[in-house]
Amino acid sequence: MVSRIISSLRQIRSLPDAITAGDRLLDRAGQKVRLKSQYMLGLNLVSWSRMGLLTRELNLARTLDDVAAAVRSHVIASLPNCPEDIKIEVVLKNIRSENTAELSVPIAYGGEVIANFEVNDVGHYSVRENLHSILSYFSKDVSFFVGNIIEKETLVRLASTDELTGLYNRRFFEESIKREVSAALRYDKNLIVVMLDVDHFKNVNDTYGHKAGDMVLREVGNILREGRLSDTAFRFGGEEFTIIMPETDYEGAKIATERIRQVIENTRIVVDGVTIKITVSMGVAKLKDHNDDVVKRADNALYKAKDSGRNRVVLDGEGL
Repeated sequence: MVSRIISSLRQIRSLPDAITAGDRLLDRAGQKVRLKSQYMLGLNLVSWSRMGLLTRELNLARTLDDVAAAVRSHVIASLPNCPEDIKIEVVLKNIRSENTAELSVPIAYGGEVIANFEVNDVGHYSVRENLHSILSYFSKDVSFFVGNIIEKETLVRLASTDELTGLYNRRFFEESIKREVSAALRYDKNLIVVMLDVDHFKNVNDTYGHKAGDMVLREVGNILREGRLSDTAFRFGGEEFTIIMPETDYEGAKIATERIRQVIENTRIVVDGVTIKITVSMGVAKLKDHNDDVVKRADNALYKAKDSGRNRVVLDGEGL
């Protein structure tokens, strides 16, 4: 039984683009236990992005739950006197401020502890002793599995994130907008794209220096990140940002973007004792059909906003 699970973990570890949980255990009745989850790391990025990194963390947590379920099934099947309600978790390091588990076995990767097996409701003393040995045996192979997940998550995050603002980058936007447009058209849903530009940003750099300019961009990124949960913000390049708003019409987009504009206008950024006030211009467009270049129309609306005096939101096709 142990060799079957170890072999499965090694097979999972060797897959380049996917982590799959499949038929690999027998329960007490000798029937195969199917673990339902299949995780395609690097795919479905748009659905992850709507919830930000929280969803990535939940996705990782669900994967670790399946590892714990595999180990737990083996433990229950193989240890005499083992209670069927025994709780076994794989908990990442620093997730909990205090470890209160009855039994904890470290999982090390790259020379440092990255997670722990945490066990509660152990029951009989003999179960505790045998369980420690079994989990220690598993920990080496599980460590490669868990470490591989973390590395993949880190690579995806680095490849899709703008270093300065922490928002998603243009590359990720290009991937995301294709999927969002496809989904909106398939399910006949609204889709809004917003283009945003920091007004007179060059003047900020020229007057206060690039340190101040970076602080301005970071602050705008922070404000955009705190927007509606369903929306996803990106740094498009330079002082330009974009927002994808699924299932949103012009009215909803107007309310959301005006709120963002007002928050930014009322924000004061202090650099070396100097207070800087900034404003932004925003262009908004709603997807029409398969042939529509909604990003270009949002960009055109942005230029109208800037040509009309800046510090305003212009909807595509809207007269002032």
